[in-house]
Amino acid sequence: MNELKIETDLDDSLNNGKEEIIALDDKVIIRKDGKILREITDVDKLKVERGIGISRLTAVIKGGKEVEVAFFTKAKEEQFIRFAEAFNNKIVVNEFEEKEKEIKGGIGTL
Repeated sequence: MNELKIETDLDDSLNNGKEEIIALDDKVIIRKDGKILREITDVDKLKVERGIGISRLTAVIKGGKEVEVAFFTKAKEEQFIRFAEAFNNKIVVNEFEEKEKEIKGGIGTL
């Protein structure tokens, strides 16, 4: 499996901040500012738990125990759902960074 990466918009204290989530085989690594905060091994699957304003990524490790991985806002929810699906289905992807939306204006002709 390839390495999957995604970035949160909240830190582990639920403050505005970024953490990088890296998933590789059956391991998930959480990094902030280049430093490893936590490493979760024996990950069987990832799932997104939706909240009212904040959602979270949870790892289900072998044996069924659930471990919190990261928190993020609704703006990042769809990206994290795709990230979890890619990990769970062993899909090869490049990255899950949000693509900027391009708004094109035009002048109507008569």
